[in-house]
This record gives sequence, structure tokens and C-alpha cells, in this order.
Amino acid sequence: MADAGILSGEKVEFINGLVVLKTPKNRPHMIVLDLLKKWMLTHMPAGYSVQTQEPVRAVACEPEPDLTIIRGAPADYPTKHPGNTDVPLVVEVSEATLRADRGVKLRTYARSGFVMYWVVNLSRGQIEVYSEPADAYYRSCRIYLPGDTIPFAIGDQTLQLDVTAVLPPKTANS
Repeated sequence: MADAGILSGEKVEFINGLVVLKTPKNRPHMIVLDLLKKWMLTHMPAGYSVQTQEPVRAVACEPEPDLTIIRGAPADYPTKHPGNTDVPLVVEVSEATLRADRGVKLRTYARSGFVMYWVVNLSRGQIEVYSEPADAYYRSCRIYLPGDTIPFAIGDQTLQLDVTAVLPPKTANS
């Protein structure tokens, strides 16, 4: 459709056979994504990279999460996008897209076997950490608020993210 000019200038994702228009990013979204990317870049163990708004290979689609941790470097994937075995963490920063991020995207990531999925919920000022994918859902969901620390594994290292470092309380209320 893009090659035919039907989607000329439109920013879209293809999720489970649907064309989904991407919503414009507001300032809180951009700020939180920038803080999260900077934190990840400074704490990432050797052998892993941080990607923002790049496709990943899922079942029957290629969503473009806001942030992805991948094994290796982008150049290690010259002919295909990283998939579930290459991606220890997928993150969506969410406000206007919260329904889709908790719905169709969550089901897509779970069905595709992505082991850890975060929804940074700007409306509530929290980070929802989904893990243990099982078919089209995650068996575990934990909520973290500013002041909490999220422990998560990347490779053989466990990182500790202070939620306040990427989601200051004032951001959640602005």
C-alpha cells in the first residue's frame, strides 16, 4: 500500500493484518522515552543494544515498539528484524495508545513469545511490567510507581531501574 501511494505520508504499523495509524508523540512521551533510552544506554551490558521505534519480528506482523533491547547490534540483523529470541525487553510509552498497548500489542507480544513487555503508563504515572508469556497473554503483571525499583534481567545481568529516573512524579501529573 505504501508503494502504491495509498499511505503516502501516513505513519502506520501493521499489527495482525491491520493497518494502525501511529499517533503523534506529545512532550511527556518524548521526554520519558528520551530518559528511558539514556538510562538503558548507560546501564546496558556488553553485547546488547537499544533501539527506538524500530520494527521487531512478531507472529504475522512487525510492530514498532517505542524502545527495544536487542542482543548484539542492529547490523547483526541485515536481512530480518530481531525476534523474540533476540529481544529481552520491549517497551511502549503509552497515553493515547494505552488501550492498544494493553490490548492488541500486548497479545501480539505475548503470542510471539517476547519474554518481557513494559507499558509506561503516562496517565497513571506507572510502569506495568508483563512477563511469562502464555499464548496471547502474560501470566505476570507488576505495577511500579515512582520511588519503586524494577529488577530485570538482560543476559546474565540483573539491572535495577529506579522508576523515578525515567518517570518523575511531575511528568505523571502534567
